[in-house]
Amino acid sequence: TTNKMTVVAGTFGTSGFAMSETEKPSEQTMSQWAAGLTNATKEAIVQSVVINSTAFESSEDGQAVFIGSKTETALLQLAKDHLGLHSLAETRANEQVLQMMPFDSGKKCMGAVIKLRSGTGYRLLVKGASEILL
Repeated sequence: TTNKMTVVAGTFGTSGFAMSETEKPSEQTMSQWAAGLTNATKEAIVQSVVINSTAFESSEDGQAVFIGSKTETALLQLAKDHLGLHSLAETRANEQVLQMMPFDSGKKCMGAVIKLRSGTGYRLLVKGASEILL
């Protein structure tokens, strides 16, 4: 084993997905799910995963790897493999974070407000426990 967490299934909105058809035969694969997303949706997911993460990129045995919490690195790998994340550092540098709300153990969530690149508004990116956020 590699002692590495990966995303094997998920739900985004009303659409579920799985790593492969054998994981959840009734769901679409991650590749099918990602192919059905608009570029704007992919960008919003990548923004949220990147901004609400303290993980970073490094090189291990000549391979680019994410270093940080297992959950964060699994989500970053999903973003890299299926949603168009190229460089974690570059993506972070391209976002204008106006306000960070650090993790609150009572609320079981954290968040960040970013200015949209178009300059037309703001976006609140929240990460936390599903039983709290949903």
